[in-house]
Amino acid sequence: MSAKHAKALLGSRRFAPLFGAQVLSGFTDATFRNSIIALIAFAGLSFAGMEKQVLIPLAGSIFTFPFILLSAFGGQLADKYDKAVVLKRVKFAEIIIMLIAAAGLYFNSAPLLLLTLFFMGAQSALFTPSRTAAMPQWLEDEELITGNALISGVLNLLLLIGTAFGLMMTTKAGGTVWVSSALIIVATMGWLSTRQVPKAPPPAPNLKLRKNLIASTFNTLGEAARHPDVFRPMLGTAWFWGMSALVMVLVPSYIPQILHYDVNVMFFVMLLFTVGMFVGAMITALLTKGGDAHGFSVIGAFGLVVFGLDLYFTGGDNGRATIGGVSEFFADKGNGRLMFDLFATSVCGGLFVVPLQAMSQRRAEPKLRARLLSAGAILNAIATTGMQLSLFFMNKAGLPMRTSFLVIAVVSLIVALYSLKRWLAKRKLAIA
Repeated sequence: MSAKHAKALLGSRRFAPLFGAQVLSGFTDATFRNSIIALIAFAGLSFAGMEKQVLIPLAGSIFTFPFILLSAFGGQLADKYDKAVVLKRVKFAEIIIMLIAAAGLYFNSAPLLLLTLFFMGAQSALFTPSRTAAMPQWLEDEELITGNALISGVLNLLLLIGTAFGLMMTTKAGGTVWVSSALIIVATMGWLSTRQVPKAPPPAPNLKLRKNLIASTFNTLGEAARHPDVFRPMLGTAWFWGMSALVMVLVPSYIPQILHYDVNVMFFVMLLFTVGMFVGAMITALLTKGGDAHGFSVIGAFGLVVFGLDLYFTGGDNGRATIGGVSEFFADKGNGRLMFDLFATSVCGGLFVVPLQAMSQRRAEPKLRARLLSAGAILNAIATTGMQLSLFFMNKAGLPMRTSFLVIAVVSLIVALYSLKRWLAKRKLAIA
């Protein structure tokens, strides 16, 4: 990718409206989810008497569960109807959901806020298959790496901005009004952006929709498994999102309880992790120039092993007696290694995931593309939910929080070895 190619895509109707809608959705998702985290962690919001160490991962799972339930149906919609129409209608629903979110924030109602999380997950589950299937329909093969890198990189920055906005503003006097207003305005901007997307005719207009959501989910996963060239990179992508979710859920408890620093340090750590993923995505796009990027995915996977292990060995309780701020955090030389490992881990995550996203989009058969790619959203949700819940079970088992970094390293090693095997086999075949 060159700056010229990226600029051309960002100025094209084939990509810019979809890009805008996706990254703006990232902002609303991150803002609202982190507003709930802030209310639970710092403002005493509770539900059914649950402790915050339990309620925060539970809230994350409430958001991801609809992906498991509805993604397959979303894939069917994207193959049966014009994807542009699906995108417009689903994005309009986001405005209504944000109005419900505003009511939950105004009344400080945990049940209403958690219900809104479920609706947000449902809306995203229906949006994602049309978005991922439309990209190879609107972009050339050599543009897919660039398109995915731009979305992945900028989306992570908007996630960071939404995270900061939600965490910092929600607990301030009058902050919920600002948060609610931003959610409604940005959701409206996202809907207006989707109104500019070009037509994306359906490959299977006569497809009969399956109304049994559970059976549809299993059938979709089974169909994807019968297309291993598409299924394998989706499994890798799912691991990336599961790992990222684990880190993001871990940080709000890890920073104050283990490292003994305040919310400003928590935000800085999230900033470091997010910028690293942006850097990794951009490096991949710049160096591959739209070609095969499988080797970058292998490098990224092994990087996750190395830096994940170092985080485990260095990430124990630092013995501070009081909660420190940003100045104290930077004054402690031991945190330099921690910051480097976190940044390097996220860079490697960006190197790992961008090639996999393009692989699955390129390889999916057009007539089945949305349904096959919807399996990726299901796998992402399963991995995300599983990793979030793993934090809950590790906490119940009395394991130290840094065990999460060991989990990242061990699973990444399995993924890295398999990725290396596949890459070497492909190289051998190409040489032959």
